[in-house]
Amino acid sequence: MGSNILKKKNIILPVIFIIYFALLVYLARYVKMDSDYANLVLEANEVIHGNIFLNGWNLTGLSFVTTDLLYFIFGAIFFGISTRTYYVAAGLMTAVVVLVGWLLVKDEIDDKFACAVFLCLTGLPCYAAMTALRAHTGAVIWAFLAILMIARWKRERITKLLVLCTAFIALGAMGDPLTIIIAVMPMIVVAFFDFIRGREYWSEAGGFIGPAVAGTVLGTVLDRIYFIVGDANKNQALGNQFFITYENWAVSRQRYIEKLMCISDIDFLNRKLVSTETLFYAIGTVFLLLGLLVGIVGIYKFVRDKNSDIITVLLALAVLVDYVVLRLTSLEFSSNDWSRYMVFVIIAVPVIIARNMEAIADFCKADYKIMRIVFTVLAFLVLGFRIVNWKARPMETTEQEKLAEVLMDEGLESGYGFFWDASSITVISKGKVRVRAIRDYEPYIWFCKDEWYDDYVNFVITSEANGHGITPEGALSLFGDPVREIEVDGNIIMIYDKDLSELITGLE
Repeated sequence: MGSNILKKKNIILPVIFIIYFALLVYLARYVKMDSDYANLVLEANEVIHGNIFLNGWNLTGLSFVTTDLLYFIFGAIFFGISTRTYYVAAGLMTAVVVLVGWLLVKDEIDDKFACAVFLCLTGLPCYAAMTALRAHTGAVIWAFLAILMIARWKRERITKLLVLCTAFIALGAMGDPLTIIIAVMPMIVVAFFDFIRGREYWSEAGGFIGPAVAGTVLGTVLDRIYFIVGDANKNQALGNQFFITYENWAVSRQRYIEKLMCISDIDFLNRKLVSTETLFYAIGTVFLLLGLLVGIVGIYKFVRDKNSDIITVLLALAVLVDYVVLRLTSLEFSSNDWSRYMVFVIIAVPVIIARNMEAIADFCKADYKIMRIVFTVLAFLVLGFRIVNWKARPMETTEQEKLAEVLMDEGLESGYGFFWDASSITVISKGKVRVRAIRDYEPYIWFCKDEWYDDYVNFVITSEANGHGITPEGALSLFGDPVREIEVDGNIIMIYDKDLSELITGLE
């Protein structure tokens, strides 16, 4: 009988995951692809066609080769250069990070209500969260798996778990140092406090510090080897970050709170004081504050050497370390979409709540059987609110989609444009139209391949508002009069009867 139940579970759970993954792929269609993700699609397509080391590419400050790029490769295997590859990658990353969060909840806890609360709070991310989860989630997944392994090692003392923890950290650190912030730094903090408590804790401290250091070193070495073997160029964008000045601290705090509210779907600022919508924002706010408070209490108990849940402690430390890094450095100011550096919080906080529901009930001197029902009902209300919001969201047509359609209709195949138009149009058109990014009429060496600028080019997409100096006046000055012009949403496609690549300079 038990064997039959186990077999059914082994079938049902993967089926549920596939259905859930398909749902997230569908929702990813609402989060339109920009050129950053389009370039990951192009990179993934190169990898599956043999360019494993991305030779000839100019990458960003991170390679993503063992993190986000893996999910784009999975999509590219089925769809190649296509927006579908992006939808699959975004949906799969989100599905996997929720799955790993669920494993963190279930570690040593057999409570269906706790799992239900977690899945209701995380299973259907809001639009802002889906937007942020497109990037760096691969690193979050490795970090969460490392935390799961070290928590099990603390309980079971099996060496294999330390090896797995080291491997997960190495895989994350090789592709994206966010893993170091979320997993390594919290583990080092735990090791530090274990070390200063006395000799009886030194063995445990070694168990935490060993994988943290070894995994980071191994990941860094593998990253260096990857770029030594291949000839891809990784710029110094990450190395150019800096500590912000004291005057910007207040601005940083405000920006962090605003982004946290946004990705947590509790952005009640400038909303009606009394409304149904406000009620749901209030419920979400209570869950967020409760999770953060429980995390702080968990850290306090650990520091005081009291009984504490190590997964709660590590996740709470991860949120704290990430907050400090974002508050004190220029990372928060480096992009309008910097919430991707903190979006793991919307998984970590529900894990903390779900793992500590019984402790919360004890603290409130409430009957846990009643309390867990209350938690579950409130979590279901949050889920219902998000379902309603997603159903009301329209499917928008982007400027890049309109441009791609016009360019294909006109039979144009190769041209120049603004970075945020270029690769997006290339992927939207499934490679039928190749648009390469330029800035001030020079190659824009960011997330691109050198050989792109050797192609015959006979059009340029100009605009007064693109911010990269690709204006109609500039095109007239450099290329002369076009044979034809087409206007699309404020953009002017200037078409020539000659090769423009010969007039573009700046690439060695």
